[in-house]
Amino acid sequence: IKEVSAGAFRVLLRFVYTHKLPEMEDCGEGLEAGEMAGVADRFQALELYQRCVQLFREGLEVSNVMERLVLAHDSQLPALENTALAFVMSHRQAIQREAKATIRQLAARPLLAIQVLELTM
Repeated sequence: IKEVSAGAFRVLLRFVYTHKLPEMEDCGEGLEAGEMAGVADRFQALELYQRCVQLFREGLEVSNVMERLVLAHDSQLPALENTALAFVMSHRQAIQREAKATIRQLAARPLLAIQVLELTM
């Protein structure tokens, strides 16, 4: 299957046959943040997708939220993007204080940058 890593495919098969949900965001397969959510969404594995969104949310930190927001945006995963945006909104002062340099990651995505600016003002 094109554009699905071997690790993500193993997690998907494990879920389909055993209904076992991942305990960690990388699903024990070294997956990128949000990768499994994209696969679960593509194959309409709703329970797996919801678990991946939960793990994505739990993995958000002031230091990584911009990187993960860009990843979610570029992957066209609205649930992850909205989760990251909500985190930005609730941690805006800490982001401005501790991780201001990470905001530069939005430079190539002006519409997303505007969204973040509107939330932080």
